Amino acid sequence: MTTSTIFFANQNCIDFGFLRADGCPIGYSVNPSFTLTGRIEEKEQVVIDFSDAKKKLKQFMDDSFDHRLVVFKNADGSLLGVESTETNAENRTVFHLKNALGRIELPEDAFCIVDIVGESPDVDSFVQNNLQIFLKDYCEKALLAHYGFAVEVQVKMATLMMSYGDLNNTVFPTLKFNYVHGLKNSTSYGCKNIGHGHLSYLHFEHDIKLPDQHSPDNKLVIEAFKEYSHLEKVLTNCIFVKRENLDHQQNGDEEFMVISYSTEERGFMEMTLNVNELEHYPDVNIHICDKETTIENLAERISEIIARECPNLSGFVNQLFVSEGLTKGCVYDRSAHQVKFGQKAA
Repeated sequence: MTTSTIFFANQNCIDFGFLRADGCPIGYSVNPSFTLTGRIEEKEQVVIDFSDAKKKLKQFMDDSFDHRLVVFKNADGSLLGVESTETNAENRTVFHLKNALGRIELPEDAFCIVDIVGESPDVDSFVQNNLQIFLKDYCEKALLAHYGFAVEVQVKMATLMMSYGDLNNTVFPTLKFNYVHGLKNSTSYGCKNIGHGHLSYLHFEHDIKLPDQHSPDNKLVIEAFKEYSHLEKVLTNCIFVKRENLDHQQNGDEEFMVISYSTEERGFMEMTLNVNELEHYPDVNIHICDKETTIENLAERISEIIARECPNLSGFVNQLFVSEGLTKGCVYDRSAHQVKFGQKAA
């Protein structure tokens, strides 16, 4: 019987966290695309009905590693970024992080173990290549169980940014950033996970009017671009924490940040970070927030960071687009912060 290959491009945005080799939790997101190769069914004359297959692929993505903490496993069985693990009396898994950085305690359905296959030249390739193989195997087994016949699956990961605003017509380049967080009170089961995260972006409305190079205000533009570089550093490898979920504990000379909460559906979760060891992680930024770390509140916080720490940039930036992952986010009007801090809108 004739075979054919069908494709599904950019089917979903999968948001998750993963442990870096040094134990640091990092937020990330991917857009998977799929090809499915199989026999053309005699009656309907399709490999698989597009509508049904699309729904199943979405389910498989949700069930595999979406909104989970991904922990990569080496060929020798050791876990990347993890010194040791244990299962406690409540049947939750505790990951003791490398370099005495701390520990993360999660229920069984809040993390995912992924085998490392081969070598990769950089972190992005490493994450995407290994998850491609993992998701391919997962989907092939799940499709066989669902349909009763084999379908060959190929997966291609990407990190394509898609915005309601115009990403191709901006004065300041689109800024990628990543963060880990958990939303205790979210109605979304996955968002409650304290170990999940996002690869996100921010950009500004494209109608900003900057002075020309002969204008006396041109030095402000130069300073604004310098401040933009500062903003990028401030938003690199973030961990956003709601203040009421944070406790500080002392053990001898060591201080620990204990981020924890309980939810009715998922139970107790905790991330403990050694403040002394964090000094050796200069690329990690901890942001303690008074409000819940939803994208609506994070957009407000980032706008205020711009107002406080990037005053020249703030004067030019009227409207802010901040994403949660690669395809959704918040549009934030900055006028109140410009007025509050006495910054002139462009």
